[in-house]
Amino acid sequence: MDRSSRMPRASHAARALRLLAALTLLTALALLLCSPAFAKKGSNANPRPAQRATAWTFMVYLDGDNNLDPWGWYTLDLMAQGLAAGGHGNVSIPVLYDHWWGGGAEQGVVTAQGYVKLADVPEPDMSSGDTLAAFMAWAMKGWPAERYVLDLWDHGSGWQYLCSDDTTEEAGDDPLAGRMMVDELARGIRLGERAAGRVDMVLFEACNMAMVEVSYELRDLCEVVVGTELTQDYQGIPWERTMATLDATPGVSAMELGRTMVDDLVWSYHVQNKDAKAISTLSAIDQSRQAELVAALDGLALSLRTNMKVWQGAVGSAGSVAKNQIWCGGVGGAYWFADIYKLADELAKQIDDTQVDYWATRVMTAVSDGLYTATSKNLVGKCYGLNVAFPPNQSAYDLMCWPIFDYDDCGLDFTADTQWDEMLRAFYAPSGKRH
Repeated sequence: MDRSSRMPRASHAARALRLLAALTLLTALALLLCSPAFAKKGSNANPRPAQRATAWTFMVYLDGDNNLDPWGWYTLDLMAQGLAAGGHGNVSIPVLYDHWWGGGAEQGVVTAQGYVKLADVPEPDMSSGDTLAAFMAWAMKGWPAERYVLDLWDHGSGWQYLCSDDTTEEAGDDPLAGRMMVDELARGIRLGERAAGRVDMVLFEACNMAMVEVSYELRDLCEVVVGTELTQDYQGIPWERTMATLDATPGVSAMELGRTMVDDLVWSYHVQNKDAKAISTLSAIDQSRQAELVAALDGLALSLRTNMKVWQGAVGSAGSVAKNQIWCGGVGGAYWFADIYKLADELAKQIDDTQVDYWATRVMTAVSDGLYTATSKNLVGKCYGLNVAFPPNQSAYDLMCWPIFDYDDCGLDFTADTQWDEMLRAFYAPSGKRH
């Protein structure tokens, strides 16, 4: 693939140096925790629980340094309502909240009485894995628990990036400034876990993050990933309901909690937010099943690639059906993300080949066995919980990768470990030939 006209992502050499620096960063992490951004400010800042550890700690990494800033308060208020309704004290909710356009940043904690600001902190770069790691260590050491949820709250763009930090973007000349790439997310979580302990669930309160490229990147970092393959509006999970349930029944597993979130979100769209029910879908992804799913996708991609010249039309047709442009957002929206189960099902229907049928069936089985998902009635049979990148043509692919991304060279384990990107290039070739 010609990358000469694109602004390149960090080079392989730079990425290698960054990985080699991980051990040094772990040492620096201890210093970060003592830095002004994570130091005590006043006698009541950064309290350490005197009582037993709680059952759950929700670490809310609230990146409001963009146009979503006002809605962060809404989420925190709903969480406080849930704790008040539960009344058992089984959940702790430490928060790092970065505000928009010079609004500053703060540490806080959600209680049954409401949100409590603990300290102002210097402006953080919310798109940095180092900031995420320091926050995780601060939260896990300050509010120890039996289980931990990392709640990533912000814009999401699937495999491309999340956590848009406008202050960082405005201040930098790097085209990637102010955007957290998915491999940077994994790096930050890994550093945080090495410093303070393992996360049980990674929750994306952000759009389009239920992608195999994302969940596979985090496969060894948590038990469960929760996210939507569609857009998510500001109301999101009804925390006044979900948090109350968790506080009352803290012995649930991470997957059981994921099921509760999934069911409550769809319930809320049917009951409380009927105007938005077209986008109500959420998935809880069992990370222990990622290897089987990705192996099946790899086998399917390789089978398609070997005879793409013959099957190019069928592959394009299956991809179109799997993207389901229902409305301006659609299943894939402008990003051209295809529902994995629907894509495999359509490929099996449209291509008469035993190998394609074998791998497509394995993909569908892996999705069914590894996800718990719920959708609005109008999405039944269209959304099965997990997407994969599938632009319809070379121009669309280039559009999604220009000027600062490159799908097959942006550090994703999925593209490194599978034939998916190679299959896409074969599909885009005029002759459909393998290359």
